[in-house]
Amino acid sequence: MRIESVIGGGLLWLSSSLLYGEGPDVRIACSPFVAVCEWLAEDFSATFDISVDMTRMSSGEVLQALYTDPGEQSFDLWWGGTGDAHLQAAQSGLLQPIEPANLHEQLRWSHYFWELSDYQSVGLYTGTLVLITNRAALAPSSLQPVSCWSDLGDPRYRGQLLIADPSTSGTSFTALATIMHLYEEAEATRLIQEISLNVEGRSTSGFDPVERVLAGERAITIGFAHDVYRALDGQDQISITPPCEGTGYEIAAISMTRDARNTELVERLVEYSLTAAAQNALVNEVTHQMFSNQATERSDVYQDWSLLDVINYDLRFYSTERARQQILSHWRRP
Repeated sequence: MRIESVIGGGLLWLSSSLLYGEGPDVRIACSPFVAVCEWLAEDFSATFDISVDMTRMSSGEVLQALYTDPGEQSFDLWWGGTGDAHLQAAQSGLLQPIEPANLHEQLRWSHYFWELSDYQSVGLYTGTLVLITNRAALAPSSLQPVSCWSDLGDPRYRGQLLIADPSTSGTSFTALATIMHLYEEAEATRLIQEISLNVEGRSTSGFDPVERVLAGERAITIGFAHDVYRALDGQDQISITPPCEGTGYEIAAISMTRDARNTELVERLVEYSLTAAAQNALVNEVTHQMFSNQATERSDVYQDWSLLDVINYDLRFYSTERARQQILSHWRRP
């Protein structure tokens, strides 16, 4: 089956319905990086013999689209993306309840997320934040690679940082929420403002800064460890550092939207995505997250989670509109 793709305006659109003289069987918003979305479009089409329209969008972009584009043109399924955005969609009445038949096969954190969402989203994969420095790009400044969240606000790094807009990027929002958790409010607010002043360049997606820093366009960014790992490609000038104060994490989710048309098909796609067979086809081949099924192969990146200094990230609190707007209000751009 031929898959058409169009890249533009920050989005990737994949459609197998172009081969049919009618609309797609399912419309999917896909928030991981492009290779995962491409794999899903092809696999879903082949496995279920369906036509798929898939759009690659960041977590914040999907959330905004669900708010502004309800009805027939909306998505049926939201695959991946940071959990706080899924939880906010659930709280806003933009999703509908799901209860996959294989829920009992999922790890505890996945089941916990389902309960936290009032049974509207299931935890699909997880991963932790790291600091990323391109030492070659930083060398002309004679500065050391960053090792702490506080380093990101140091004025010596002015113009060296590239961090995506936290209003659209789940990666960036998770980082700011982590800082709010680690520091007293006044200190966290000041640090977030200082970090925003050090940022040079704009991006809406958390993947873009990682790729641009790896390419040497900027020296420093943040990202999830699994996203950096898959993009390294043998580069030895990259420092990947867990922040010294502790780090945050994502629970990315899968959800059926409120306006989903073919709910039976969407439920089948959700259950299939939660199988060890589907996840094993992705992990360590296409991507490197820690997936939800108990029988899924362990990610190369997260062999021993107990060795990571992970904070007790309050997903419930940081998914509220009040907390989100409070955090975003601290982010200043010159």
